[in-house]
Amino acid sequence: MNEDDDEGDLAPNPALNSQRSTTANKKALKNDGVRPGLVFGCIFVWMSITGGRFLAPFLEQEIGMSPRTIGVCLAAQSVITTLGGSIVGPLADQRESRLPGRGRTEILALGIMLGTICCLLHSLRHFSPSSSSIPFSHEQDNQPDEIGLGTMSSDIFSSTTFHFALRMMYAGSICCIFPVADAVALQYLEQHPQMSKDDYGRERMFGAIGWAVAHFGYAVLIDWYGFNVTYPLSLLGLVVALIAIHIYTRKQIELTKRSLMKRKSDIITANEGDDSPVESRTESTCMESEKQQLSTKSLVTTILGSFFGTYYSTAYMICLFLLSFGQVIVDALVFLFFETLESSYTMMGITVIFTVAFEIPIFQVAPTLLERSNAGVLLLVASFSYIVRVLGYASIPKGHIAYVLALEPLHGVTYACAQTSSVDTASRFSPPGWEATGQGLISLVRGSGSILGLLYGGWAVEHLGGRFMYEISSCLVSVGVLCLGVASCYQSPVAAVPSATSRSMRGKETQYLGVQLEEDVGDDGMSAGDTFVIDDSLDNSTSELELQPLDSAHNLSTKHDS
Repeated sequence: MNEDDDEGDLAPNPALNSQRSTTANKKALKNDGVRPGLVFGCIFVWMSITGGRFLAPFLEQEIGMSPRTIGVCLAAQSVITTLGGSIVGPLADQRESRLPGRGRTEILALGIMLGTICCLLHSLRHFSPSSSSIPFSHEQDNQPDEIGLGTMSSDIFSSTTFHFALRMMYAGSICCIFPVADAVALQYLEQHPQMSKDDYGRERMFGAIGWAVAHFGYAVLIDWYGFNVTYPLSLLGLVVALIAIHIYTRKQIELTKRSLMKRKSDIITANEGDDSPVESRTESTCMESEKQQLSTKSLVTTILGSFFGTYYSTAYMICLFLLSFGQVIVDALVFLFFETLESSYTMMGITVIFTVAFEIPIFQVAPTLLERSNAGVLLLVASFSYIVRVLGYASIPKGHIAYVLALEPLHGVTYACAQTSSVDTASRFSPPGWEATGQGLISLVRGSGSILGLLYGGWAVEHLGGRFMYEISSCLVSVGVLCLGVASCYQSPVAAVPSATSRSMRGKETQYLGVQLEEDVGDDGMSAGDTFVIDDSLDNSTSELELQPLDSAHNLSTKHDS
């Protein structure tokens, strides 16, 4: 009887074991170092001051640009960030491979320092002889200079061209921040077995908090002291961001060293039966791993091609492109529209708090949303929220800016759902170690829409007015919703295997970098060692694909037969 009782006490309790496992995972996560959420929060505090929602009013009031010139300037920034992000992404991945744990964060720090310098150089206009008057008022803007940016001045520090060039340099700094920051977060999540890439939203949530707090504080200070407060605040933001990056990098280097030591130990253990020297076996294993990696050029081409590999994925990219077109008009130019509604800067800061109030819970439950739906559904939700919001803008009467607060939560839904959807889509198509590359390529799609949106928005504010501008943008986003909705009816979305490692493949169809697999799969899923012969449409050759165990470095390997 006592023996039975003892056995009963020792019998496994699934609920208790699960609770203990969760507690152990949280403790392990805490001991592993600082989470990337700290980096996100500090970066967005800095960016709120140097290039946030108040950038358009800053360029209008402090620099003297017209709305049309502001639109051209911001569009040119988007061109640089879009193209630069797809270039800096692979470079950041390569630097991380050479300097594990600090390669990407060094690029982050470099970008923030460069951006701060560009922001501070705007203050030189106050030291110019003509600083007593605004040399580029709207009345003077009808006399374009050689490059069509407004009137020229004999003082270079007061010229629109000088400040336009500073914004282009600032855009170059943003290329070093996004999508590298996203890749830093995804790498962190991959290093922790108790987490997955779906937890990205929970880390990104801290960025939303920093964005809201910084915007409100910045808005109050603008009402009190004007836009001159931008310069000391940018320096403060730089210090805070660099401290956060330094703390995170130190912990990450320690974590990476432990991970590399464990991998080396696993290699030595796996080759204990080999008579060859340990150093030779380890070097041989590393060389074989390098041989299996695709070249950067072919990998970029393959990932980008997979974005448009099916009707559904093509419709998804069209919807994302058009939503980016409309969203940037709100993100970059909505405060100019609020000025026409007689809004104070403090009220504008309050609107940012309302938007973030809905971003935070959505980022927090992002893993659950992705599990219960998919990235396409989140993009549709984001698009519907955008359409309702901008149509509401168009109906607000002048002098009743408080009505905007009822619409601002919809922006939180739009931004959080669109961001979570796009990051998840890019990560699914990106093999391990190439996270920044995938994020950079999907930023190319979003950035292209932003460029056209800013060009249209700057022109529309002057010639059509803010109300008509938003009505047209709502129609364009509706076209994207229609495309994705029709594609969803005729072709079910096929989830791409995220790096072929973070999730097991289930169901009868799956996709990896544009290669479609169709095979009968049992309830237990595919097992290690299963081999499939498929038709690779990328190079018109027959491929033999073998599924490796989930704990291997690369779970999918292909052997090509001509």
